[in-house]
Amino acid sequence: MKAVRITGRGGPEVLELCEVPDLSPGPGQAMVRVRGSAINRADLLQCLGQYPAPPGAPQDIPGLEYAGEVVALGAGALDLNVGQRVMGIVSGGGFSEQLVVHERECMKIPADLDFTEAAAIPEAFLTAFDALVLQGNLRVGTRLLIHAVASGVGTAALQLGSLAGALVIGTSRSHAKLDRCRSELALAHGILCRDNPPRFANEVRAITGPLGVDLVLDLVGGPYLNETLASMSPRGRLLQVDAPAPPDEQAPHLDRNGSPQPPPRGEDGLGPGLRGTGASRLRRRATQSGRGFGLFNR
Repeated sequence: MKAVRITGRGGPEVLELCEVPDLSPGPGQAMVRVRGSAINRADLLQCLGQYPAPPGAPQDIPGLEYAGEVVALGAGALDLNVGQRVMGIVSGGGFSEQLVVHERECMKIPADLDFTEAAAIPEAFLTAFDALVLQGNLRVGTRLLIHAVASGVGTAALQLGSLAGALVIGTSRSHAKLDRCRSELALAHGILCRDNPPRFANEVRAITGPLGVDLVLDLVGGPYLNETLASMSPRGRLLQVDAPAPPDEQAPHLDRNGSPQPPPRGEDGLGPGLRGTGASRLRRRATQSGRGFGLFNR
């Protein structure tokens, strides 16, 4: 099969379409013929040598999302059928013609989505769902504030919040992005944040009344924190799922073992670590973050 491999460190010039060994499904697994994938920040960092793939994932084949059809099933795989359209998240290897995943890790693609659209859904929407619903206790009537509402996870959170019956307030640094969120995604209230440091707490409370918001999804961090806390109700919940503020405005990012982690991205799909040599051409591709693209279509 063919796959896009990382052959060095740098921009797109280090990516090469190569032949790699075919895969076969094991017990309980499905083999998927990949028709679309999506670019995530981890893929860009992996090209730059700043994001090693997790153990068990291909170290030289990026790609965290996929959409395609099932072409083979391993023994004991009973929930899917050959030919079924599926999408999902993997630890790596999404930029290849074939993937092998456990059948329970596959999500069925709705009939009205093509492969390119489906490939852009898993990472953003599952991240937003985990933050808002599983951890944030999103409910009907929740007063929800989303920072960087026009980002990939932000637009997913906006749609999930609206679907749940929440009052959604979103911030952005762009008039145009707020206008699109209002017109295309039914954002109830948009707040433009261009001041440095940002000022939005008074506008939030003008919308919610004196109690403030119940739940905040903060995809920015850094200097937004004080105003965020001033916007919240007593016992409000704050979920921080990215923090692309400049390094001198935020705490270092550590994993649970205290090891440093790569700096996170902002609304443009980039963090401080993607603004150096070799990254300028990747930057153009990062503008497609959160959008699917076709792979190996013939």
